[in-house]
Amino acid sequence: MRSLVLMMAMRLAVAQEAFADDLTRRLEPLAGSERRILAAVFDKYRSGRPRRVVAAIEDSAEWPLLLVLFPDSARGIPRILDRETLDSVPGEIRLERVIDAKDVVVSQRIRHGERANLYRVIANHFVQISNEFGEAIDLDGDGVREIIALSYDGKDQCGVKTFVYVAHWNGKQYVGEDRRYRTMLTAGKGEDTDELLLSASKHYVMRIFGPGRVTLDDDDVVPGKPFSTDDDCHAIALHDGSARTRAFLEEVP
Repeated sequence: MRSLVLMMAMRLAVAQEAFADDLTRRLEPLAGSERRILAAVFDKYRSGRPRRVVAAIEDSAEWPLLLVLFPDSARGIPRILDRETLDSVPGEIRLERVIDAKDVVVSQRIRHGERANLYRVIANHFVQISNEFGEAIDLDGDGVREIIALSYDGKDQCGVKTFVYVAHWNGKQYVGEDRRYRTMLTAGKGEDTDELLLSASKHYVMRIFGPGRVTLDDDDVVPGKPFSTDDDCHAIALHDGSARTRAFLEEVP
């Protein structure tokens, strides 16, 4: 039985690879055979053939993001419906439910990792709704997902620093909070602890969404209550959290 499952998985992987190669080949008239093409099928015809495809092309001069319409046939040249220009080299395209069932996440390679843009597709046009994206999760329980993204913010004697971006949907686009979050802790992803350089001249507040508790150097932190500490590296840990728990350490005036 195990051998049969393994064989079916191998056949599926081969079929997916062949399909991706065929999709790339059909996009070559728009990009050229020497350019790297990333593509994701946005929707399909009833026949199962790709209808609209999101494609990014790695070019030496620019990095276009295309919404492409395919004919309902095994052959035929696709037609460009819309075009955006990316800021840097594309790394990945994926479809994810954020506001719509299929929003478009486009990651781009930067000096210290990657960043991502988020688009909706409305009336065959891209509408950019965020220039930062890491994950989408409903923090406040109102049924609309917030965006969280982590960015590299340099190093200090305690290790790598990150900048935590949190944004809320205003009906048209995502707007980032003005809060300064020093770190985010999550449960079950290897990110439930962190070590930060904190300052005695500043105050901090721990904000927790979902179940769980947070400790600072093994002492419990009261959520929402400002606290101060000494100048040093401090260990922050999340305990008893669920997969949806997010804990943010905010630096306040």
